[in-house]
Amino acid sequence: METGTNGPIDFVPGPGLYGGYWFDDVNNVNTQDVITFPNSCTGAVSAVAPGCVGFTYTPLSPARGTSTKGIHITCTLVTQYAGCEVAFEFAQQNQADASAPTLADGGVGPTPRQTVQYDISKYSGLDFWVLQGSQQSAGVPLLVKVPNKDTDPRGGVCTTCYDDFASTIAATATWQELQFPFALMEQGAWGVPQATTLDLTTVYGVNFSAKGPQEGPDAGGTPLTADYWIDDVSFTQ
Repeated sequence: METGTNGPIDFVPGPGLYGGYWFDDVNNVNTQDVITFPNSCTGAVSAVAPGCVGFTYTPLSPARGTSTKGIHITCTLVTQYAGCEVAFEFAQQNQADASAPTLADGGVGPTPRQTVQYDISKYSGLDFWVLQGSQQSAGVPLLVKVPNKDTDPRGGVCTTCYDDFASTIAATATWQELQFPFALMEQGAWGVPQATTLDLTTVYGVNFSAKGPQEGPDAGGTPLTADYWIDDVSFTQ
């Protein structure tokens, strides 16, 4: 993540494919929620995902060894079930009827591109570094999720989507290296239909997600702040 801008994790897609990109997203938010995206993002308090212009890695202060940049996101979540996340799409291909590429989605040049399913079955899991920021509220669930054809609406399988295979992130106040075997990831049991196993041959990317209060202020819920850093994401064999 030392490039300073969008850049792939440690793999190169196959022939005819282009490397993916980082982006940010929100869900179920309204004007009460406050989302702070990385440096050059145009984050805004909105019920619509504000998108990100020229996703830029955030300088680490102090540096983590030789690593000087990472991903930082903070969200103060008030609305029931509100959430925010940063995510990486693995691979794209040129597609005539795709939307025109923009800085917001990592696209370059005049040819439209679209994210495609990617086979990561030769890998056993993900490895990355994570740090809990100073504003982190107690009890905020942090998840690493793997959307694929069975859980992402782009796959055309799910009718109730986004119940991705996931594991909880155990962030601490000091940098910690975590490994997440794909075999231990599970769905939340609310998506329709439920997949029996995680199909690693049809994966779109990886998401790092924070969820807010399960009850809104009108039901006695307390606003929660997610504050976390992600660095050096890679596959494990």
